Amino acid sequence: MSKEREITTLQRQLRIGATVLPDPAPDKPAEEAFRMYSGTYAFLEVATIRQVGVEGDIMVYEAEKPPAQTKG
Repeated sequence: MSKEREITTLQRQLRIGATVLPDPAPDKPAEEAFRMYSGTYAFLEVATIRQVGVEGDIMVYEAEKPPAQTKG
């Protein structure tokens, strides 16, 4: 007896805080997909991209703004 296993491909969700962005390039790394939005969100050029986790069938990635620089 062979059991067939179903493979689920997870969709990817890109988040900036509470803003959810459509994934412009699901076939590319998350970092590259976020960088495609850098024309609108300039900080994405230097943001840290991290995988938050899985919510249902969605893999969630989030962009974190770099810490503010102060002159001391």
